[in-house]
This record gives sequence, C-alpha cells and structure tokens, in this order.
Amino acid sequence: MLVHPGKYAEILIASDATVTGVDISPRMIELAKERNRQAGNFFVHNPSHPLPMLENTTFDIVISALAMHYIEDWTTTIREFYRVLKPKGLLAISIEHPFFEFNYFLSKQYFKVEPGKCYWNNFGKRIEMNSYRRPCRKV
Repeated sequence: MLVHPGKYAEILIASDATVTGVDISPRMIELAKERNRQAGNFFVHNPSHPLPMLENTTFDIVISALAMHYIEDWTTTIREFYRVLKPKGLLAISIEHPFFEFNYFLSKQYFKVEPGKCYWNNFGKRIEMNSYRRPCRKV
C-alpha cells in the first residue's frame, strides 16, 4: 500500500486554497505538514468526534479521502461536515470499494456492516488498522 499524506492539500494549496486537514494519526499529520512545508492548518483529531476547533459554515468544500471506512458510526462525522460547510458547499467522500473489502476480509454477509482489520507497514513499524466494510446500497 502506498500512502501519500497531504497530497490533496498540496494540490489545493498550489491553487491558492486555504486548507485545513484533520487526521487521527499524529504521523499522518506530521507527513502532511512536511509535504506542504507548513502551509495549511493540520490537526490531530478523531474525525468520528465533533470538531470544536472549526467554526460553522466556513468551508466551501469538505473532502474525506479514504477515511470514512475507519469510522464505525458516520452520524457525528456527517453532521460535522454539514455544520462546517457553507450553504451550497460541496462534500466529496471516497472509500475503498465495498466488494474489494468483501473479498479481502472473506466476508460472509455482503449487506451487513462488518468490522475488519489489516496491517500497514509503511511507517517503520507494523500498524493494525481497524475498519468497517459497508455494502453498496440502492438509494
């Protein structure tokens, strides 16, 4: 697995955007700051909890890139995204494909939210990463 902390921030900062980044991992925040030469505001914070450091209706765009599958209950996170977005703001979420995870975790019930775990080796030591596989659903 190849990890690029702060890549989206780098692209946005290069386009003169003001960027705020949040990650639960101190190492990911450290790497994002290094990549962006200290430009932007980055916080170590669990995104499944409220974001009191961010004011209401202050962001044009919220991007959650490959992070939501690490959060068991999306309720607080989605409410916080809504709270900090300006009216007509945009929300972009990407997750791992549910069918890839269904096969990877050897799941038995596709339409159930299931916990899973894998191991990352990219940061000098092996790290257990817990996640939650969700099915694609018809809306």
